[in-house]
Amino acid sequence: MNPAAISIRNVSKRFSSHQALDGVTLDVAGHESVVILGPSGCGKTTLLRLIAGLEVPDRGEIWLGTVQAASPGRSLLPPYRRQIGFVFQDLALWPHLTVRGNLQFVLGAARLAKDQRDSRVRDALMRVRADGFADRYPHELSGGEQQRVALARALVGNPQLLLLDEPLSSLDAELRSTMRSELARLQRTLALTTVYVTHDPDDAATLADRVVQMRAGRIVAVNDMKRPEDRA
Repeated sequence: MNPAAISIRNVSKRFSSHQALDGVTLDVAGHESVVILGPSGCGKTTLLRLIAGLEVPDRGEIWLGTVQAASPGRSLLPPYRRQIGFVFQDLALWPHLTVRGNLQFVLGAARLAKDQRDSRVRDALMRVRADGFADRYPHELSGGEQQRVALARALVGNPQLLLLDEPLSSLDAELRSTMRSELARLQRTLALTTVYVTHDPDDAATLADRVVQMRAGRIVAVNDMKRPEDRA
């Protein structure tokens, strides 16, 4: 059997007096889409940040495939080597850079050869149907357009893992539904291993192969899902 793409082993994390995670164990298979569902403050975002290497666990281990990425109090694999694309809740687009510049920056940090960057940027923007925005700045885009650009920036480095932290929370209901469908399409097309954090059950119904429910820093239920396109 192939190893899990992500393996969280008895991980705990505390911030001051707040126990953000308490003995969390979870495996995510390659090409699987897992949605972590729960209320604000239940530990969802902390779990994503630990997978990405933006935090380290107090206890437990994190493995990416056969490589141990973190142990108690230590990051053993720096974030830039984890082959992860991250879409933050606030999108975190760099306001002083154009759309093209935002994506080029990621490729430059990854030390991709300059003669390969233009085609990679173009391909990433086309994947999310944002190729008409390349020369605009973030403030010139609508909320939905910014969302597409943030997703393109996460994909431009050809990550093996895609982490999304409530990326649709600021969108209205109609646009949110459209973007859910777009994300589902990309998951099918790119066969990425995806972990998606949300408090919205509709996101889970559209995007999840499995739903992990969290409360107060613990996993309380794990349920297999059948996506709409798989239903008879």
